[in-house]
Amino acid sequence: MDFWFEKSTPANTAKKDALKTAMPMKEGVVTHVWVLHPPGCKGLAHAQIWHGLHQLWPTNPEASYHGDTFPMEFNEGRQLKKPVELTLVTWNLDDTYAHSVYMRITIMPEWLAWPYIIVRDLVDVIKKLLGL
Repeated sequence: MDFWFEKSTPANTAKKDALKTAMPMKEGVVTHVWVLHPPGCKGLAHAQIWHGLHQLWPTNPEASYHGDTFPMEFNEGRQLKKPVELTLVTWNLDDTYAHSVYMRITIMPEWLAWPYIIVRDLVDVIKKLLGL
């Protein structure tokens, strides 16, 4: 299941006034996360993903995704149980323009995800061993 979210954040939205957007989803295992700041954001629009009171991504506290044009994506293996609602936290340091952040989260049912994760991790280990 792919969940797609878009959030526009007005100019001059400070981190302390960050917008919080609910992202309801289904129970399962997050296998992939994709974040895009379209051309023109110039690293001024920021995003974090939270589950309840805990920041999930980026993993390091106080960090945020910010960029311009190129998507940031990564594989994951986090299990989400009910209630399943993540929160997209956004702020925008641009003093002139609103900016949008696009978010795609792929979730697989638990019974389907674990074999996929094991094979994916095994391929990653083999690539490292081969220097690829």
